[in-house]
Amino acid sequence: MTRTDLMAIVDALVAASGRPYVTAAVDKNKAFNRRQLMYAEKTRCLYEDDVALTLLIGQGTYDARSGSFAKRLCHIDHIAIEGIPLTNYQRRKGLVSIEELQANEFAYLSAENARPLRAAFVGGSTYRLWPAPDAVYNNCFAAGYALPADLPTDPSGDNLSLEFNEEDCEALAVYTAVGLVDWQSTSGTDYERMQYFSVPAARHMESMSKEVASQHAGPAVRGGAVTRMGASLG
Repeated sequence: MTRTDLMAIVDALVAASGRPYVTAAVDKNKAFNRRQLMYAEKTRCLYEDDVALTLLIGQGTYDARSGSFAKRLCHIDHIAIEGIPLTNYQRRKGLVSIEELQANEFAYLSAENARPLRAAFVGGSTYRLWPAPDAVYNNCFAAGYALPADLPTDPSGDNLSLEFNEEDCEALAVYTAVGLVDWQSTSGTDYERMQYFSVPAARHMESMSKEVASQHAGPAVRGGAVTRMGASLG
């Protein structure tokens, strides 16, 4: 589906709403960029298992939403160096917490540069490689949930294909329409407002968002039990 296809659905929805709404094409396209980003972050519907990561010698922290990664990511499951996934302290593919690094690696922030052995979530969208790389290793990538690229707000973006699966496009269109309508003094959550246009679309997005929350799929572990070389310290 292209942006033109999706915005045709959006336009029909807002026109039938009987409420004031954004009409300028550029403003609608800006709103779409915001809404597709929010939709992907709330539902985590765009999984990528091979997002290239560019390492810098001596740099330990990397922003998952910056140019270090070939795509913006809202959550990282694991990072691989030279094609080999980094593991946690149970020797399973995945991340560790900063608390685990502190418990297991003496003066971890001042360790000499070397081939990274662990990846940890720091906060916000920042992840740490430990130790910081001593070389620009090849075939480095992350696996996790991606965020869509912004489309041009001028007509050059109209016929570009969206990154979303077809089953998400109706809910995305409704979610976008909600963001274009002037709800004035009417209260309600986005999900409640989505039901004004389409109950199935609202339920689809809400169920996906609840599944993300129920899995505690926030970016990596902060606090909780600390593991020291495979043993839980509670």
